[in-house]
Amino acid sequence: YLVIFFFREKSVYFEWIKGKEQELTKAGDFEQLKNFRVLQSYLTDEFLGQFSFQNIVRKASIHFGKPIGEWFKSTTFLMTLNKIFKKSPFEQVKMFNVVENIFYVKKLLKKAIHMSDEEYEQVKEVQQCLEILATKDWTSNVLLTITTIIGMERTDPRYQVFVSKLMEVSSFTGMLGGYRQSAYYFIGKKNDEVYYYLDPHYVKSSLESPNLKSIHSFYFDKKFMSINYSDMCSSISFTYMLGSKEAFADLMSALNRLERDHPSDFFISYFLDKKSIEEENCDIVSF
Repeated sequence: YLVIFFFREKSVYFEWIKGKEQELTKAGDFEQLKNFRVLQSYLTDEFLGQFSFQNIVRKASIHFGKPIGEWFKSTTFLMTLNKIFKKSPFEQVKMFNVVENIFYVKKLLKKAIHMSDEEYEQVKEVQQCLEILATKDWTSNVLLTITTIIGMERTDPRYQVFVSKLMEVSSFTGMLGGYRQSAYYFIGKKNDEVYYYLDPHYVKSSLESPNLKSIHSFYFDKKFMSINYSDMCSSISFTYMLGSKEAFADLMSALNRLERDHPSDFFISYFLDKKSIEEENCDIVSF
């Protein structure tokens, strides 16, 4: 994704692609070359690209009735992205969504670690499942997202510490949110009150005959756009790229500290699977 984002000028992008293909060919790594070409096709910025904006907008229109040009809530975007992942033959990265504050731990286990059906059946408890995820080597990378609401009309001050601390996790890749009817992608923070973001509506024109030096000076701004926590849209989604037991353990450590320090405000409930919710006769509130 970063390659596509930073190398929007096609001549530079294709020059990089050509060099990478030559490198893999020279090394005789034809399996990696095949995977690299598949990745290219998925990220290309046109309708045929599985993860292109054009395809995401089209899928959202089909599945959720969203007119093209209408503002997407983070939930809509991530549910659309999840549908693309499910039908994608690209196995290197899988996707797992924590929606409505419900964390189905066994579902994550099946995506992250390859085990036999017998081994999966032996996992009967939430804590047992979490321990496996934190101690057993992962066989897949998982884009894990946590979607929640941190207020009604506006952000609730009680959840400010949650936003701040969950951004500090090492596997954090960004937070989807916004301001009123504008969608932003939050990449970090100045402090607990001020957060940096990228605005998809703020773009720059392409450069003529660019080189790496001109790209760096023109596109990589030293000033970031920022917004106060109190001004954010209350519907947000955290994203994490997990590829190891260590990364998962780090995320769970942050969540456990927040639950310990703020038990009455902690918003995630852990269940083994959907069946366990029915057995406990729980009522799930949908936002």
